[in-house]
Amino acid sequence: MSQRFWAWPVSVALAALLLSTACSQKQEPPPKLSFDKEQVSLGTVPRDHWGMVTFLAVNKGEGLLNVGPFVISAQEGTALATVPQGTLSVKPGDSGVIRIEFTGHQATGPHRLSVRVPSNDPLRLLSTLTIQFTVSDQPTPAPERPGPRLRVDKELVDGGSVVSDHPLYERFLLRNDGDAPLVLQGVPLVKVLDGC
Repeated sequence: MSQRFWAWPVSVALAALLLSTACSQKQEPPPKLSFDKEQVSLGTVPRDHWGMVTFLAVNKGEGLLNVGPFVISAQEGTALATVPQGTLSVKPGDSGVIRIEFTGHQATGPHRLSVRVPSNDPLRLLSTLTIQFTVSDQPTPAPERPGPRLRVDKELVDGGSVVSDHPLYERFLLRNDGDAPLVLQGVPLVKVLDGC
């Protein structure tokens, strides 16, 4: 009988301790991962193509978002590209840039790359971003005359269908392939050709 008497207060005390520990550990609000685009087509690029493709990781949640480490692999072709090292932290309501860089291609034909993006979003623990393009064997034409020569890393970025209330982001790299200094004048003009 004394064993029952002492077991009951111990059980109640243990239950009270577990309840108070559970109440003291507040659940952190979760992050919510979204992207400005999840696939990109660059059309046809020359074999000596260099430059980058960017994706925005957008945090629509209330907790800190961590994405990465990133892993890139060739699903078609033998394209070489690099991804950011480590992880990217994005505050609630903010966005971070995932930059994929190219430094030329060894083979012509169609290429398709996938980028695996793990995150701490409980509803989206793993995402896949896709980049596709066709490498042309046509060399970049030689300059017709001496002087500066502007070259852009890409002339087409097709992001497919995107969410209407998301920001869109892309960076274009400019290079001088000429033999004299290049001076850019004025502000780049952005024109809407279709839509609003």
